Amino acid sequence: MDRKFGNFFEKEFQNLAGAGLLRKMRTVTEMRGKTIVADGREYLAFASNNYLGLARDPRLADGAKKAIKKFGSGSTASRLVAGNLEIHDELERRTARFKNREACLVYPSGFQTNIGLFPALFGGQDIIVSDSKNHASMIAGAALSNARIEVYPHLDVEELERILGALPSRRMCAIATDSVFSMSGDVAPLDEITRLAKYHGAITMIDEAHATGVMGEGGRGCEAAFENLSEPVDIVMGTYSKALGSQGGFICGSEDLIKYLYNSSRAFLYTTGLAPAACGAAIAALDIIENDPEPLGRLRAAVSVCRAKLKENGFGLPPHETPIIPVIIGKEEEAVKVGDFLLEKGLLAPVMRYPTVERGRAMLRVSVSALHEEEDFDRLVGTLREARDRFRL
Repeated sequence: MDRKFGNFFEKEFQNLAGAGLLRKMRTVTEMRGKTIVADGREYLAFASNNYLGLARDPRLADGAKKAIKKFGSGSTASRLVAGNLEIHDELERRTARFKNREACLVYPSGFQTNIGLFPALFGGQDIIVSDSKNHASMIAGAALSNARIEVYPHLDVEELERILGALPSRRMCAIATDSVFSMSGDVAPLDEITRLAKYHGAITMIDEAHATGVMGEGGRGCEAAFENLSEPVDIVMGTYSKALGSQGGFICGSEDLIKYLYNSSRAFLYTTGLAPAACGAAIAALDIIENDPEPLGRLRAAVSVCRAKLKENGFGLPPHETPIIPVIIGKEEEAVKVGDFLLEKGLLAPVMRYPTVERGRAMLRVSVSALHEEEDFDRLVGTLREARDRFRL
């Protein structure tokens, strides 16, 4: 390795470590539902996006096995060449129906979905108006589109309205937002956003990665949680890798939108189709969500219990009841200390710090699952209270 190249890494690692931002990966050797074994130790985990507890459900494993038996372990080609399997079509039909849309297009991952969407639809003649705390994949996808990007403060509808009113003429204007924000658990005000979009002639796009399977009637997403939207959202993005316990991302919308994307989205055109096992597991997850209300009911009850116990013990909470509960610490170094303290006690609640969140707003991101029970929250809150006293937070 060239010396300058090696020196670059050494200096960067030193800078990151000095700022409390140097990360390392933890190797998980077993997943046991609400607990994991990592680096030789078992932890009670409040860290995953497995909201409904389906990732270890035998019905998903059975769906994956059947798909492998019929189609093999891989799709073998991009879908417009020879990799468009019958199971891809079935998953897209099922997802479109679940999201109440005409059509759907499946991508290999959620990040790849957003990277593929924005550059395909938007260009230099267009404007994308984006919430300041949108997911990194949306921010990156919008930047790749070369469209003009306007950012409004998080959830600030008044500023969004001001921006829309001041925009020049354009080919297309899109309002893009997470529906459930991945770090804070906040819910976007879709009623106000659709109202403004209709008035100003803008299209709407929502990222439902953390809402699909969780929010609204039957877990169909945030749209289903709002009763009086001015008009349906134009573009609905989501993933199978969180509440649905599988892998992959999707776009739902009109038949014309989906036809356009599979003719122009480079992230779809030039990649191998989603593995059959992931498709089979995702279809099984949709079967469960549509026919068995118990996992979603358990999740919502668990979220209510966790929030109540945190509130009773003086921890500030956002207003929205989602499975993502941030415990704000502040300084990065202090958040790392608290995270390490929890690890010593056998609890895993990941530390989120810059650049994932703003500087000085480091937090523990507590993720609640349908598998968690009241005693788990007692243990979590008791340990957090002990950490608060020890580190004088």
